[in-house]
Amino acid sequence: MSVHSPRFDHPTAVHFGAGSIGLGFIGFLIAKAGYHVIFADIDPRVISHLNADATYTIRYLEPRRSRPFHVRNVSGILSNIKEGIIQLAEDIGDKEMKLITTSIGFGALKQIAPIIAKGIIARRQEGAGFLNIIACENGKGASDLLKDAVYRDLDKTVQEWADCYVGFANCSVDRIVPQPANEQEKLLSVGVDKFFGTLSSRKLL
Repeated sequence: MSVHSPRFDHPTAVHFGAGSIGLGFIGFLIAKAGYHVIFADIDPRVISHLNADATYTIRYLEPRRSRPFHVRNVSGILSNIKEGIIQLAEDIGDKEMKLITTSIGFGALKQIAPIIAKGIIARRQEGAGFLNIIACENGKGASDLLKDAVYRDLDKTVQEWADCYVGFANCSVDRIVPQPANEQEKLLSVGVDKFFGTLSSRKLL
């Protein structure tokens, strides 16, 4: 199953990028905070795994032993097919959607901007309320870059609405996520350093 269609009665978040940082750091934190996390990615194997099990495993890499932690209440959507893009826009427009995060690299932010823009348009039409967006990339001003790209796909009226209801927070993130030893490990579990840190440079809505 490559496209998931969740509708929830509790807070939901979309994270673009189901790679090592997405699964091992950002998605983990959001799920731990009580959100259902929808991972949007272009790898059908990872998405199928997330939808089949609704869970994955991260392991704290410590000197004496590897400690597992199961991340639950997750699902996935393919973000590079028409059905997935439509579903993502609908999910972003839903009132239970509270947060969008990314870990896909600066160069890919412009590619997901039209999806987010469609979701914001739907959100305004539905009166879905506040939404926060954080591009968790390795560099300065990633959320500003994403905002500029998103706003190019919004007309002036929607931009004015988004100025009041959609927050774009720049941040820096820090967690060591080594590359997996093999493909099977990549799909099923992620090894992470126990230390991590986040720093946001702008207040969220």
